[in-house]
Amino acid sequence: MKYLAVMLLCAGAAFSLAPRTMSYQGVLRDAAGGPVADGKYYMTFRLYCAATGDTAIWWMSDSVTVVNGIFNTILRQLWPAFDTTYYLEIAMGSDTLRPRQQLTSTPYSLKASNAERVNSIEASRTAEPMKLLALDDQGKFPFSVIPADTGKDGLDLPFADSAGGGVNALTITHGGTANVGAFYLRNATGAGSAVFASSNGIGASIDGRATGTGRAGHFQVLNASNNRPAVDAYTTGTGQAGWFGVNNASNSGPALEGTTNGTGSALKATNTGTGRAGEFNGNVHITGTLTKTYGTSTFNISPVAFGIIDENGVIKKGSPNVVSCVYDTTDREFEVAFSGLTYNASDFITSVTCIGTFYTIPNTAGYFTTTGSENGKLRVQIATPSDGGYIPGKRPFSFIIYQP
Repeated sequence: MKYLAVMLLCAGAAFSLAPRTMSYQGVLRDAAGGPVADGKYYMTFRLYCAATGDTAIWWMSDSVTVVNGIFNTILRQLWPAFDTTYYLEIAMGSDTLRPRQQLTSTPYSLKASNAERVNSIEASRTAEPMKLLALDDQGKFPFSVIPADTGKDGLDLPFADSAGGGVNALTITHGGTANVGAFYLRNATGAGSAVFASSNGIGASIDGRATGTGRAGHFQVLNASNNRPAVDAYTTGTGQAGWFGVNNASNSGPALEGTTNGTGSALKATNTGTGRAGEFNGNVHITGTLTKTYGTSTFNISPVAFGIIDENGVIKKGSPNVVSCVYDTTDREFEVAFSGLTYNASDFITSVTCIGTFYTIPNTAGYFTTTGSENGKLRVQIATPSDGGYIPGKRPFSFIIYQP
């Protein structure tokens, strides 16, 4: 287990003129207290709002060169606002170095927090023309400018109807590799959304498009005890609550896919009205079994085997587990064998249908079939009417087997 002795040298501030990077230098020592061997070490850096626990709000992984135990690195794309206390955690492989390091003020932020003039514009405690509005001792705007509990938004666009027609009220362009925007709701009891969008027009409230190789939308729940869905869609209108489509003839992927590694269903549909819970137009493929609930019990309703056999015992068509069929001339019965299925007549529901009409006798019509089992195989006997009785013989038939 390695441990870390670190010294923070310099950090970029969160203001417009300061770089959004932070220089970090540290010393790596082994369990005996000596410097680790020279080389490259893969490190992961994470920022937290607490000294222990919590969820990382920023992270970066990099291969860092270590010489005589000393390493230097640049933490890049720091999107947090740096308006509160942060703690840096470092991990090397499976080893997480403790404790987390509290970040302190940096040259950029110290200068920015004490700036009194910007481009010859003086700071002011009240809103006046050509004067910067100073923050109060809590680092916030004075209440005289943004009153509390008025129900008004802090930022309302467009400003005085300055944007209209086909012009965006707000456009942000980013050429880097981090997020264009990051929104955080830091209130465990807050019922609001980190992002809220509303439209009373015919367009979408939120429109996500990807022209690259990434996703148009990505949603995650990172709390193991959270039983809420990652995406919740509902409508009070007459359209679908969700619609998924593929508009690419060469795309062989599904329009909608659900997977799970738990004990629940990958997809579930419930209808409490008079309509169907599911409707499919086209062919349906199922790997596995279909079950149906009768009262309080659930049973399998998908066939486990089926086939069409001609009068000589040749399998014309059938499920892959139907491997052979022979006609027993002694008992005058067909014997069907399966792979992966041990057939016992008392454990399965079996339907056998004789194919074709074979005899026409005055006042006597039809045939009858009997099924049984022996040595894990299905036994089928087909008898046809003859002179007031029935004679077993060779006849083509089809069968289907269910396992309740």
